[in-house]
Amino acid sequence: MSTSITNQPTRADAQKALLGMFTCFNVGGDELERKARHDAYWAVLAGVPLNAVIAACRDAARGNIGDRCFVPTAAMLYQRALIYLPKPSSHSQLPPVREIPPDEQARVKAGLKAFASELRATAPSDEPTRSSPRRLGQAVSGSLSQLSPEALKRFA
Repeated sequence: MSTSITNQPTRADAQKALLGMFTCFNVGGDELERKARHDAYWAVLAGVPLNAVIAACRDAARGNIGDRCFVPTAAMLYQRALIYLPKPSSHSQLPPVREIPPDEQARVKAGLKAFASELRATAPSDEPTRSSPRRLGQAVSGSLSQLSPEALKRFA
């Protein structure tokens, strides 16, 4: 296997592994048929990473795929190559965390305080607000006094 300096297999390495797999089985046909078979298998395996193709061809040559007496189909070889793909980590599916600068945090906090003050200023005086529990009690007791005597009996 002639790999590059980074130890990554080349396309030629993967195609040699595929040819080597075919030599381990009694594959008949003339040169044109063998080339057509190789091209058909390579068309199926072309999108798979090269190291996974080489590993799958190695498994097939050792008889670990399908029936040991016959060359595995391209689909069987493809499925075996998928086993050698790296598993995605659970961290890779999380969205990236965005660091919020302190100045932006301060601007958002000030904006929310101003918005809350504006809401309190425009709220009707008889409507209870979350920040005034005493007013809430007054509003509830005031609305109960407006009920008819029959309605009050149902709540008693």
